[in-house]
Amino acid sequence: MTRYVQATLTRKSADLEAARAQSPDHFFPSRLSEQLVLEWAMSQPGEDPLAAYALGNYCYDLKRHQEALDLWDLTVAYAKINRLYELKTPKTDEDMAHIATVFTPYFEAREWESREKPAR
Repeated sequence: MTRYVQATLTRKSADLEAARAQSPDHFFPSRLSEQLVLEWAMSQPGEDPLAAYALGNYCYDLKRHQEALDLWDLTVAYAKINRLYELKTPKTDEDMAHIATVFTPYFEAREWESREKPAR
């Protein structure tokens, strides 16, 4: 939890990435301030299954069982879906190339004026 708090305070993407990379073992937030930190982390660009998992633990402890299940389902969904291009997720050059490959036949089949504006 300390790494997420640090990322919240510094607002540095490197700190947030370090928080997201930590082990989920023994990660059971229990304070309102921790809920707010994790909600902030989930609102930032990029996937954050660890924050969703931790918020699920927090909600379960508060007897908000359905909300906990929804958050845990989100955690599982992130792990199952390869190449999930969620809007908040930054895309690498490899991701952009894959997106272009997948959508090229669609764009070539249409007659329209295109405005090139990469989604980054």
